Amino acid sequence: MVLGGFIPSVISATTPLTYQQTVTVEGQTVTQTVKLQEQLDSLLPGLIPILLTGLAYYLLKKRGWSPQAVLAVLFVLGLVFGALGWLA
Repeated sequence: MVLGGFIPSVISATTPLTYQQTVTVEGQTVTQTVKLQEQLDSLLPGLIPILLTGLAYYLLKKRGWSPQAVLAVLFVLGLVFGALGWLA
């Protein structure tokens, strides 16, 4: 799909979330930190913008929402997830 390759260049959304785990390796306690955005980029670069676009398409086409309602939902999601620190 040609549009799918174009989405990440227009929409910018990343997540600063990390996962930390403390493990014991050969008697040494080691803390491992995994950045969620790096893992998502290794699966599919631009996954979050593609999911947001997919949500907008679903609400417009499948649920029959108006474009204004979809923009309002995306705006509120951006504010909430940004305030929580889940999206940057």
